[in-house]
Amino acid sequence: MKPGVFEALSKEDKARGDFWKALLLKLGLRVAEEEQAVPALSGIHISSATPSAVSKALSSWRANAVTTDNETYVKGEADTFHVQKEASAWSMGALTKAALEVLEGATNDSETAANEEEPIQDYGEAIKELVPHESAFPSSKDTPYFNHASFFEHLKAYKSSTPDSQHHQAMGELLMYAEVVTSTSTLLVK
Repeated sequence: MKPGVFEALSKEDKARGDFWKALLLKLGLRVAEEEQAVPALSGIHISSATPSAVSKALSSWRANAVTTDNETYVKGEADTFHVQKEASAWSMGALTKAALEVLEGATNDSETAANEEEPIQDYGEAIKELVPHESAFPSSKDTPYFNHASFFEHLKAYKSSTPDSQHHQAMGELLMYAEVVTSTSTLLVK
């Protein structure tokens, strides 16, 4: 990208947003009056009706895995993923990192107040959290908008009602669920 292109686009961002809002309203759609904040990325929950499938997937990713400070990271073509330990969503490393971020945030409050607009974090560079569920489905607290047990029950019913084929039997064996991600095509293809 040429130097200055991002800055030029940023200057026109409000006008671009206003144009799209007016266009959508003209088409009869509802548009939020206030600008919405960019949501934070959610963890990617990995589950299966067969717990060994989750373990098998994690094992297959070991070739691209790096372990640092007893934490496992998987490097893909476009993204880096932190593999959480199933026993605890909050590892000691994550707690330490979160505490440091809070402490840094407390000392930087005066700087944040001085800057009215903060640039949006580049979520493409962020480390994504993989949350494997090898022994049980995620709880409704972890995934309030999706019921894993119900999904796998319906999938089992569908498979039993369709002609036997390898394609149907393998379909849906492993499920990756997240509420907010950067790009589903990047996650799936790369």
